[in-house]
Amino acid sequence: MPRKMKDSGVEWIGEIPDGWKITQLKRFTSVCNGREVEVEVDTNEPDRCNVINVYGSGGVFKYTNDFLYHGESVLFGRKGTIGEPIYVNEKFWTVDTMYFMKFRNDLLPKYCYYYLIFYPWDLIMTKTALPSVVGTDIANTSFAFPPISEQQKIANFLDKKTSLIDSAIEKSKQSIEEYKEYKQALITETVTKGLDPDTEMKDSGIEWIGEIPKHWEVMRLRELFKFGSGLTITKSDLTDKGIKVINYGEIHSKYKFDLDLRRDSLKYVDSKYSNLKNSALIEEGDFVFCDTSEDLEGSGNCVVIRNDKKEPIFAGSHTVTAKLRRKENPIYIRYLLSANPIKEQIASIVVGIKVYSITQTILKSVTSLLPPIQEQQEIANFLDTKCKEIDKLINQK
Repeated sequence: MPRKMKDSGVEWIGEIPDGWKITQLKRFTSVCNGREVEVEVDTNEPDRCNVINVYGSGGVFKYTNDFLYHGESVLFGRKGTIGEPIYVNEKFWTVDTMYFMKFRNDLLPKYCYYYLIFYPWDLIMTKTALPSVVGTDIANTSFAFPPISEQQKIANFLDKKTSLIDSAIEKSKQSIEEYKEYKQALITETVTKGLDPDTEMKDSGIEWIGEIPKHWEVMRLRELFKFGSGLTITKSDLTDKGIKVINYGEIHSKYKFDLDLRRDSLKYVDSKYSNLKNSALIEEGDFVFCDTSEDLEGSGNCVVIRNDKKEPIFAGSHTVTAKLRRKENPIYIRYLLSANPIKEQIASIVVGIKVYSITQTILKSVTSLLPPIQEQQEIANFLDTKCKEIDKLINQK
C-alpha cells in the first residue's frame, strides 16, 4: 500500500511522507567554524599514535597532534569547494575554510550527511568568483525530518548502495591503471627489444636499457635531433588569426602524444613572428618538448607534429624544438621518447624543486637507441594498433 504523502511547503523538497516533519537544521545541530592548524605532524615519524587528520574540502590533506572535535560529524566547505560534505567519526581537525557540525541525539549524522549531498547548495551560495556559504544559512535551512528509526533505515540503505557503487568505481579504476601499466610496459619492451624474439642481442652498455638487438645503434639525443627554442610569448600575444602556435600547457594537458593539424585546434600568433624568429617554425615529423614541468612525471613530455598539409605552425612559450637530423620514422621515435628508460633518464637529471626545468643540454645528454628504418616502421605500426586497442578498452570503463 502506497505511503500517504503531504506537501512539505518547501518548493525544492516537494512532498514528504505523512509522519515526517519540516524543521530547521539548527534545531538538531550546531554549525561550528574550523581553524588553522597550529602544529603540523610529519607522518613519517615512528610514533603515529597521536596523529590527527586535518580535513580540507578535498578530504585529509595534512596531520596535527590536536583535535577540534571527537565523534561523528559532517564537514562542508565555507568557500571555494561548496556542496561536497564529508562524513567523519573520529578525532579530527578542520581548517578555517570548512565548517563542522555537532549533533543532538534526535538526528543521525549519517542521515544528515546524505541529506546534504542532495541539498541544492546554490540556494544559499554566493554567486562570486570564489563561491561561499554562511554557516547560519545552512543552519536555518528547511530540513525533512523523519523519525529516528527511519533515519537509520535510510542511512543503512544508502550506505549499502554507495558501497556497491564505490566498489565498482574502485574496480574500474584498478583495471584502468592495469591497462595503462600494460600499455607502458608494451611500449618500453617493443621499442627497446624489437618485434623478433629470436634476434641476436648485445649489451647496450647502458644499465637502464640493458640488452638490445645486436644490429641497433646506441646514441645520444644530440646525434638524433637538432634542438632549438620556441617563441618567447605570453597569453596576451595569442590571437584568433595569424600562424598557429602550440604552447607547453597544451602539451602537458591536451596533446600528450601527437599534434595533428587536421584534428586539433590551436590559438594563433601574429604573422610578424615568421620574420622575427622563423627558427621556431615546426614541420611534419618535428618534435616539441615542454621545457618546464610541475612534477617529475611530466618531465620530458613532448608531441610529434603531424602536418601533411604543410601548414605553418610555431612552437610557443616554454618549449624546446627537436628536428630529426636524418630520415627516421617520427612515430617510432615518439614511442621511444615515452618508454620508461628515456623518461627515467630525463627525470633523474632535471633541475628544480617545485618546478622542474628541462633544458636543451639535458635533452642532448639523454642516451637513446635506434633500429634500422624498416624496423622503426614495423614497430610504429604494431604499437599504433595495440595502443588503439588498449585505449578503446580504457574508454569503455
